Amino acid sequence: MNLAAKLRPDVAIVGLNVPGLNGIETARQIRKLSVATRILILSMYSIPEYVYQAFRAGADGYVVKDARGSELIQAVRRVSSGKRYMSEVVSNVIIGDLATDRGVRDPLSLLSERERDVLRLTTLGKSSAASAKLLGLSPKTVETYRSRIMRKLEIRDITGLVKFAIRHGIVTLDS
Repeated sequence: MNLAAKLRPDVAIVGLNVPGLNGIETARQIRKLSVATRILILSMYSIPEYVYQAFRAGADGYVVKDARGSELIQAVRRVSSGKRYMSEVVSNVIIGDLATDRGVRDPLSLLSERERDVLRLTTLGKSSAASAKLLGLSPKTVETYRSRIMRKLEIRDITGLVKFAIRHGIVTLDS
């Protein structure tokens, strides 16, 4: 993040599942810090929800980690020229998903950015006090956000929030 803000690269290759980081949030932050930087997600997952979240966060391309080196080079060239790129295996999965799920609304679109931050920290096991400190809020405000998130998503407990977050790419099992 610091390097992206300082160097403002033409293309940032962001790992979706880097230990200690969330690639979706990293992409979102890079997009805020440097609008001109093109973002290419590199992931071992071709799960539709991860792909959707990556593009919603501002990614310009999505490549699976087992892609050949020539494909990665092609993806970098394509996104650096202002175009979008998706590995063929990913596009096949997405097309199949679209064919079966037309009209499904993204539940994350119901949440504000701050609510997504609280959701991510909650599902990473952070207490209200720890989340509040990281976000510059009071613990009571974090609890209010958490309650609002659960109401909007119609989820009744923290376990349900964790399952939701994993399913929607907010956190991964590796986080």
